[in-house]
Amino acid sequence: MKLNVLLLAVFAASIAACSEDPDVTQSTYNELGLSASIVSSLSTRSIKEGFVAADVVSVFVTGTGYTPKLSEYTFSGTLWSSPTLDTSKIYLTSQIATVQGFFPSGTPLNSTILTNNNTNGIEVTVDRSESSFEAAGQIDYMYAIADRTVTSSEPTAALAFHHGLAKISFIVNRSATFNGSGEITQIKLTKTAGFLTGTGVMNLETGIISGLTETDDITFTGIAISNKYNKTPSATKTFFGLVAPIAATNSITLFMTIDGKVYSATLPSGSPADLFESGKEYLYTITIKSGNLGIDSVFVVPWETKESGNLELSLSPIRKNSE
Repeated sequence: MKLNVLLLAVFAASIAACSEDPDVTQSTYNELGLSASIVSSLSTRSIKEGFVAADVVSVFVTGTGYTPKLSEYTFSGTLWSSPTLDTSKIYLTSQIATVQGFFPSGTPLNSTILTNNNTNGIEVTVDRSESSFEAAGQIDYMYAIADRTVTSSEPTAALAFHHGLAKISFIVNRSATFNGSGEITQIKLTKTAGFLTGTGVMNLETGIISGLTETDDITFTGIAISNKYNKTPSATKTFFGLVAPIAATNSITLFMTIDGKVYSATLPSGSPADLFESGKEYLYTITIKSGNLGIDSVFVVPWETKESGNLELSLSPIRKNSE
């Protein structure tokens, strides 16, 4: 289903000095306030466009003098709550810090997370088969870097969450000559070593995914009904799913099982469908004809950026419980 993005996030974290600096006073402490948005245009249970109550995101800061620490923030449906325990909160000083985040929280971290800014990353898993036509079993991995660095005197920044995977969608219409019910039960894409699946690492600064394994095919199964014939072809999407970004998609063969019969077609190999890029949707319009499939058009639709509202935080000094 289509939703407009509305993500309102405030990561409220008490501010305190580094343990190495005993002379820092409470006046250097301040709260970290963030607004956030998701770069998206489509939402299901797993493709996130807006957060719902009980959703959790992970946030951390890196910078000189900071001991990297990962903290989780929970959405109430209206506001985001910082960790309850003081020891779990993020603390800022007058030193410059870079704020990063990722979703879903709890995603396994790679071994160098929080120890080397160049390789901060989370584990991502992209299966070669998915038993849904609406990405219900897939995870929409996202990463975010604040729009600027923060300090205790300038503690507010904005996070824009970007999708790490690409999205493929199909509009499937029946032609005037197709007399079946148009029930689709499988969509399969094949290309020798042309796709990437398995478990890899998504860099939280660049979104680049490494470590995945090459595979010849990816398959989606489910039940969907193609759009009925109309002189004005329907624009209703019949299927969408997530795939790992790949450098080139030339010579991909599409197999679609319709009314128990397998139809095939070669996807266009030229621009704009010559690669799958993260954060972009590849929309294929297909017509079912007697005996074959026709690929009518291909468009690349960037997922839209929707700005969130902002919630103001008190900027009064805050002292750590331990002080």
